Amino acid sequence: MFCLDDTICAIASSPGPRTIIRVSGPQAIQICQGLVAARIEPARQVKKADLAIGSEFTIEAWLYVFPGASSYTGQPTVEIHIEACQPIVSLVLERLADAGARPAQPGEFTARAFLLGKMDLESAEAVNQLITASSNIKRAAAMKMLQARGASLLESARSGLLDAAALVEASLDFPDEQLESLSRQQIVESLQAVIAQLSKALELSASQQRLSVMPSVGLAGLPNAGKSTLFNRLCKANSIVSAIPGTTRDVLEAVLDLRYHQCLVFDCPGLDVTGEQVLDQLVYQAATETISRADAVLFCVDVTKSDYRPDLQILMQICRKAVIYVATKADLLDKAEIDERLARLKGLFQADFIAVSGKTGLNMPLLANAIEQSLWPDGAPAELSAEYIALSTSAQQATNHAIEAIRQAIDMILLADDELAAVQIRSAYQALAEGESPIDQQILDRIFSRFCIGK
Repeated sequence: MFCLDDTICAIASSPGPRTIIRVSGPQAIQICQGLVAARIEPARQVKKADLAIGSEFTIEAWLYVFPGASSYTGQPTVEIHIEACQPIVSLVLERLADAGARPAQPGEFTARAFLLGKMDLESAEAVNQLITASSNIKRAAAMKMLQARGASLLESARSGLLDAAALVEASLDFPDEQLESLSRQQIVESLQAVIAQLSKALELSASQQRLSVMPSVGLAGLPNAGKSTLFNRLCKANSIVSAIPGTTRDVLEAVLDLRYHQCLVFDCPGLDVTGEQVLDQLVYQAATETISRADAVLFCVDVTKSDYRPDLQILMQICRKAVIYVATKADLLDKAEIDERLARLKGLFQADFIAVSGKTGLNMPLLANAIEQSLWPDGAPAELSAEYIALSTSAQQATNHAIEAIRQAIDMILLADDELAAVQIRSAYQALAEGESPIDQQILDRIFSRFCIGK
């Protein structure tokens, strides 16, 4: 459980020669005042000061002071900017602790901002996604999540419900002015439009959740099929490369940056079913299990070989829907030879192969594009859309409840039961208005525990 009564501190910057220490809480200014001689006014300011971290030792620091109303957390906050090595930074944190500030828990600064009304839960989760974003597309998605308030689809849906409620309840307040059939049809159409808006919000939110799950690709093939060289070139990794079959004994993993997305790439040991040693069998089992879990497979065949039938036997064991066929070691053949081998491969495997070279980088962009198209057939993600929205789990549940209530309201309107229709419309509006309210402390703890310390 998060407490708002004490003052917390933590490093709020990434490792480097310059460090930001954030102090926030009711006594933040007073605690920092004990470390500097210059007076810190309780007003928004930037102050240069000598920070005392020992009886005769000070370092130069810049203090950024934020009163509660203008701070990130909603409480008085001081950010201490210093240029110092890690031991000095640790001494500063010790001095702050001695003065009464306790170390912050993960996400506690943002949790305070949420609990004190400085941001809603969607914005708080967006902050963490922005901090942890590992690609441009994820950063763009997090920024759109932060900016989705006010003009969101949910705001428009709530407005539509208010308009419909006003018309229906007017007929209840003035019984002599019953709704005409034309008016009923207009209300039904407006409520159907609200359902469409809410359904779209759920769809766009689901695309955001899919973005946070990184799919995987496994490299499969016979030993010495050029998988490790290809893995190194694709992912800028550094696995062992050797002409000896079976060099890779463990499953190697790296992140591959594509145009719009990222994916995990697994370099699996060669699928040699003839191995009789226990170690060979364990290696084979590890490779097949990894490939079975992968979302797509790069099936690698040494294009320089003369006999591809053993490779075909290996392919029959994979039985994957998403297989990208790769002809490796293409740098060892001239163009005419490559064309002839690709034609043979197509005839045998009934599939087009991409001729690549992990050594020279031949056709690496083409292969990367094929991977992205296989994992994301729709191309650029919907998170780039201007209508982007993201919903927390509780908000998704509330939206589904609202959709069901609106459908029941439509049925009541068509049956001329305006009183029950009004009840259902109010229920839908209340669900959307309170989508964030039923959040218990355990849920909050789980959400903010995913943050890093200092945020």
